[in-house]
Amino acid sequence: MVTSHQPELAARWNAIAQSLNLLLGWPGMYLFYQDESFDSNWFWLGAIAIRADQWKALSSQVLELKTATFESKIGVRKARRVRIRSNDIRQYETDRAVSPWTLLSRQEITDFVNAFYQLYNSFDVTLFFVGIEVEEHRRKYEPEARGCYEYAFEIILERMDLFLSPGQRNDVAHIFADEYQEARRKVRSNFLWYREHGTWAKGSINNIIEPPSFVSSSHCDLISLADMAAYNVFHAYRYCKPAYPYFTRILPKVYRHPSTGEVWGAGIKTLPYQKEPGLQP
Repeated sequence: MVTSHQPELAARWNAIAQSLNLLLGWPGMYLFYQDESFDSNWFWLGAIAIRADQWKALSSQVLELKTATFESKIGVRKARRVRIRSNDIRQYETDRAVSPWTLLSRQEITDFVNAFYQLYNSFDVTLFFVGIEVEEHRRKYEPEARGCYEYAFEIILERMDLFLSPGQRNDVAHIFADEYQEARRKVRSNFLWYREHGTWAKGSINNIIEPPSFVSSSHCDLISLADMAAYNVFHAYRYCKPAYPYFTRILPKVYRHPSTGEVWGAGIKTLPYQKEPGLQP
């Protein structure tokens, strides 16, 4: 029999387990979900770190949000399969709008977005972003330029591994990335090289336990958390809007350098370097 106290008890046991891990130095487990946002000017790769002991609760809340929003429109089964993408939500009330978002009123869209963004604050998640100015990248490195995805992945991987190594404890993680056929084989191959030899800036990659798994976002709700966040950072830099409200909304959840506490250059890294949207260092 399910009681109303069971979620509270589960949360308490999770907190106790996390405290024991910290006290005893046992490694924690994280799941990274990764997605990209880009145009011909900027390429952004974003990732969200989710504690394994919070994965089920967060996944359930995304599913509950979709069901509550769409069940009365399309039925519970179809509601649970709705794909949450920043692009689809932003196209609402345009000639490129897609179903089932077209079935919602403006207020329902607003309520959905606000509830979705509350998920970032309700869980212990951490965000990472790497942005590359496409033309500058090509100009500087042609004719041997690596693809933007490959380059961004190397840099975000360094930050993930640093995040997983607080003090004497080495947490571990696995990466789930949205399907990106152009880079899939090279990224997996590069990852094996980085794990053995390190990257250009970090001598070892020790805490990501397997090559990334590439999955379709239509079958993985939690990739939507990386998708929405990646677009917000893309938008802030692409249009030089440091006060873009959805960007500032997620900024407190962005990874900070363990020594300096800085976001810029740590949780948000741009090439060429900018301290924040529209500002040079």
